[in-house]
Amino acid sequence: MSAVRFGKLILLGSITAWLIGPVSWSQEFRGTITGTITDPQGALTPQAAVRADEANTGSRFTTSSNAEGLYTVPFLPPGVYRVTVEKTGFKRYVREGIEVTAGRTVAINVRLELGNTTEAVTVTGEAPLVQASDANVDQIVSTHEVDNLMLNGRVPMALAWTAYGVAAPQNTQLDRPFDNSTPAGISIGGAPSGANELELNGVPNNQSGSSLAYNPPLDTVEEVQVQTLPIDAANGHASGGTVNVVLKSGTNIFHGSLYEYNRISTLTAINFFNNLQGVGRQPSYFNQWGGMFNGPLIFPKIFNGRNKAFILFAYEGVKDRLDEPVYSTVFTAPERTGDFSALLPLGSTYTIYDPGTGVVSGSTVARTPFPNNVIPTSRLNPVALAYLKNFYPLPNTTGTANGQNNFFAPANGEANFFNNILSRLDLNLSDRHKIYFMGRHNTRDGSGQSALGGPLTQLYSQGGSYRINFGATVDDVYSFSPTTVLNTRLNWTDYYQITANYSVGYDITTLGFPQALKNEAAQAVLPQVNIGAYTTNNNYSGLGVSGQGPSRWDVYQLFSSLTKVSGRHTLSFGADLRQTRLTALSAGYPSGTYTFSTNWTRGPLATASGAPIGQEGASFLLGLPTSGGIDVNSPSTLRAGYYALFAQDNFHVSSNLTLNLGLRWEKETPTTDVYNRTVNGFSNAASPIAAAALAAYAQHPIAQLPVGQFQVNGGLLFAGPGNRELYQTSNRHFAPRFGVAWTPPLMHRSLVVRGGVGLMYAPLGNTGNNLTGFNQNTPFNPTNNNYLTPAATLSNPFPSGIQYPAGAANGMSTYLGQSVSFYNPQELEPYSIRWDFDIQKEVIKNLLVQVGYIGNH
Repeated sequence: MSAVRFGKLILLGSITAWLIGPVSWSQEFRGTITGTITDPQGALTPQAAVRADEANTGSRFTTSSNAEGLYTVPFLPPGVYRVTVEKTGFKRYVREGIEVTAGRTVAINVRLELGNTTEAVTVTGEAPLVQASDANVDQIVSTHEVDNLMLNGRVPMALAWTAYGVAAPQNTQLDRPFDNSTPAGISIGGAPSGANELELNGVPNNQSGSSLAYNPPLDTVEEVQVQTLPIDAANGHASGGTVNVVLKSGTNIFHGSLYEYNRISTLTAINFFNNLQGVGRQPSYFNQWGGMFNGPLIFPKIFNGRNKAFILFAYEGVKDRLDEPVYSTVFTAPERTGDFSALLPLGSTYTIYDPGTGVVSGSTVARTPFPNNVIPTSRLNPVALAYLKNFYPLPNTTGTANGQNNFFAPANGEANFFNNILSRLDLNLSDRHKIYFMGRHNTRDGSGQSALGGPLTQLYSQGGSYRINFGATVDDVYSFSPTTVLNTRLNWTDYYQITANYSVGYDITTLGFPQALKNEAAQAVLPQVNIGAYTTNNNYSGLGVSGQGPSRWDVYQLFSSLTKVSGRHTLSFGADLRQTRLTALSAGYPSGTYTFSTNWTRGPLATASGAPIGQEGASFLLGLPTSGGIDVNSPSTLRAGYYALFAQDNFHVSSNLTLNLGLRWEKETPTTDVYNRTVNGFSNAASPIAAAALAAYAQHPIAQLPVGQFQVNGGLLFAGPGNRELYQTSNRHFAPRFGVAWTPPLMHRSLVVRGGVGLMYAPLGNTGNNLTGFNQNTPFNPTNNNYLTPAATLSNPFPSGIQYPAGAANGMSTYLGQSVSFYNPQELEPYSIRWDFDIQKEVIKNLLVQVGYIGNH
């Protein structure tokens, strides 16, 4: 079986500015302030009271220095803080303007002066510019950059493209708020594209693997953190990096914004191809509007939430239409009556041969041409004529000499209407207890246009893609003591998508298909016809799409981390528990799909090459498909769990040396189907037909295989009680981490050397579903005698009826004598190796230089 799970071994080293803080927080949108407290002689000062106050909300966080003189204030929401330190016998120390960003540890060392606490020493200065507290390699796109960088589509994920070590997706045009794949399709640190953990305030924000579930309005974003190589043991569930979009919260001051970005058709240039065809400017617009409001929660004369309760609410809407003209190839007026004579002057290769004249010639079939390349009208298939009458227009442009690209649709682009809502409530229950609630919801209603225009345009406008996303988060931080803090969060992300076939409910008997086929079809949609190369514009354009297939992706998470500062150690222990649920139906072609090639109409021998165009169109008019099929498929209802335990010790060995020591254990449970609609293995036990086969072989053995050695073993295994997993996963996924940060004494704390090594595993998620036995395709059988005579036609494509899924009822007897494919269940433990070398140094004030090398194997 091919490997589908990846791990990574991280080797990294760096040189950066001065280190002091021993703490690193992962899966975290908050930051930390840490440092040492000393007296005028440099002696460590225990039991000093430390308080951090956020400037905009008045939120207060308290702790005290321990016996080693160390203090740590964790779980600080991004913002600007004032740190106050008090100790009897010393002047009160106040440090203003400390900026805390997502996932960063800010080192603030305090030297107290002798005096009375009524006296104060106030220091105003910015926090260090460099990340110097651990071996994590990351970059913050700050609030200032979020507010000022120009973003087409205003998608926060696009800001991650500006970080070092990040390779942006190739197609950056589709970066609208409802484009879930393109903005997330980045490579971080040399890892495969899309192999990243996407987070919103630290909670999972992935759907269906690498795609993004929810894009918040840009005005609600505080900053974007990109971790190229996270080293903390609380990190996992990704073989690439981590992108954490951090949201704003309410403040003590009311803030609001309104915006509109509008691109209208009348101010855009006429598309080149539209101008070439003289059709003028077509509808093409992009209108994006919205607003945001945040502030304290206040009910006049009832509740004043300043310093206690804060709200944020945002709405965004988008309405757009793309101008995407396209050329297609349609039947000319003579061709619609069977007359392809206009092709003969172009050469004999365009000759159309009559399948009704086929005779056996050696090992192949010989045919004679239709006189003058004209098919008699009596031979034209009524179903094909109905398709032409109802859906195919006449040419509206000259096209090429042989008639290709003879139809021009000036506006074939999609149209979308998008709504997005985000709300948040923050509560400061006390200095020791903080909690916030976040809810999010968006919808997208998208539809397309028909490349053939006419009657299909109305059908297309009735279908399209519908996406609905819900999400909710509850995050709680509680301080049991100044040195013990517990963070617990619950998160739910729901992503629902339905691709609505534009022809749902279509009555196929109106085209001439038999009533029996309508009765047997799993879903009433317009059958698909592919006339030549369906995916290009060089042959006759096909029409019809697959059946309606909804999918729903849910991710549930419980994450909890307990942090304890003990001596020179900052210890954290936690669990990351997740469950993913995927319900999906790949309907396939429930009313049928039919492909027309040149097999019936080429000659003079059937082994000859086909014509550039014409012969496949003639096959269509004759109602003679060369391949196709009809599907009866079952839905998947998949479940998979992910459970991780971790322990981290950030050991402050001395004032210039910190060790980051961590261990993570992961267990990803195998995928199961709730209703056991799956094959999960192959048995080597005796086949149900073994006795009959052995008896038959004994009557007519061959010399090369004695009767005693003849065996008839093997058969499919279906999921059931006690055997439901599609594959097996290991219980031995231990992921050790080691990081070091050291300040050379002679560098006067202006340079830090740091490095680390760690092992990380990528997630499997809901990997594959073996629907063999529960999905059934009935193939179209064009002939039983090498295209001498047809076995079925477009008017009666399945004369023997269609097949239905066998299910698991027949056990090992299912599909005996047939070729089937499925996932082979086994333990999955492949890995990959990554490494990094990074140099980061504060050269002068407010100037940062960083050089790095990142590799992946």
